[in-house]
Amino acid sequence: MRQPWWVALSLVVALSFQTACASIPAMMGSPEDRRIANEIRVKLRDFGSLRVDVRDGMVYVVGGVSTAAQRNTVERLIREVPGVKGVMNSVGVGPYSPMQ
Repeated sequence: MRQPWWVALSLVVALSFQTACASIPAMMGSPEDRRIANEIRVKLRDFGSLRVDVRDGMVYVVGGVSTAAQRNTVERLIREVPGVKGVMNSVGVGPYSPMQ
């Protein structure tokens, strides 16, 4: 008996989704990276629009602050978090507009 085409398509979609979901934890970083990122986000909550990513203890921060002193404070606060191995500080001074 021949199956309708949508049955085969449904099976392919389901298997693809399952495979994609299995790889999500690897894309989100290690538990230690997530802990570091969460702790940094709490420390930086008063600085407005900053994006923080952590990979293998290396912190990448992007966004904008009003003054150079704030930019330096952002980096200092990040470096205080245990487990941070380095900081790639791409925080600009002045209005920040993310690229589309």
